[in-house]
Amino acid sequence: MSQPGDTFDGFDEFGHLFVVVSEVMEDGRVVVANLMSHYPERRRHSSACVVVEPREHPWVRRPSCVNLERIRIVYESRIQAELAQGAARVDPRCNPNLLRRIQTGIIAFPAVRPELKAAISESMGQSDPVMP
Repeated sequence: MSQPGDTFDGFDEFGHLFVVVSEVMEDGRVVVANLMSHYPERRRHSSACVVVEPREHPWVRRPSCVNLERIRIVYESRIQAELAQGAARVDPRCNPNLLRRIQTGIIAFPAVRPELKAAISESMGQSDPVMP
């Protein structure tokens, strides 16, 4: 069963690293975020992302970012199936500080759907999404 902070790659055709950012919900879904290369010269890579440096996670080899416009919700059973089939693989867990920074960035971003923010806030032990 996936937990916040679990990471895996191979879940998409680009080989991005995905981070589980919420607990599994009653309907079996979970919120995930993916990391991609960070290009600060691109407007959306500076205004709509959480930057992750190589030292913050063993998988990250160059400046990367969580694109806040690509946060999604998937069935946890799909993640487990992809892992079981070898299409995706488990990577080292996110450290708690990085996980919290990603979760806080998602909650603060206006374009993220309220249901995703609520699921993340609940996983963080908050009853309502915290807005900075």
